[in-house]
Amino acid sequence: MSERSHFFTLKRLAISANANHRQIKYMLILHLSDTHSKHHELRNLPPADIIIHSGDISFAGSENEVMDFIEWFGALPYKYKIFIAGNHDDCLFGANIDGLPQNCFYLCNSSVTIQGVKFYGIPCSAKRPRLVAAKSKAPALLL
Repeated sequence: MSERSHFFTLKRLAISANANHRQIKYMLILHLSDTHSKHHELRNLPPADIIIHSGDISFAGSENEVMDFIEWFGALPYKYKIFIAGNHDDCLFGANIDGLPQNCFYLCNSSVTIQGVKFYGIPCSAKRPRLVAAKSKAPALLL
């Protein structure tokens, strides 16, 4: 299952199955990116288990833009929320963000495991290209 819009994609990920594959558990993931400070224009986002924003939350990379996004993102009615920095989000590189809701995760060369799936976030910047070298026994999604 997949749905697309200008700002988001909705995917269904099989996360476990019993031995005969008759009962499959799914995780519904709503993926956003490249909103460039236009997140308030998003209306009627579909339901999902996890919402992920994979970068370019801001236009100019300012702290005010990022704080506005974090307030908006933290208030969304999703069980889990993940975001990483993109090449427009310079103020987030190396940042330590305090005060996020317990179900909201900023991933910067770090990971979080949710329902047995490891999400690993590597921020992207012209100054800091993405490098991938990871091994994991758990199912993993690289953001």
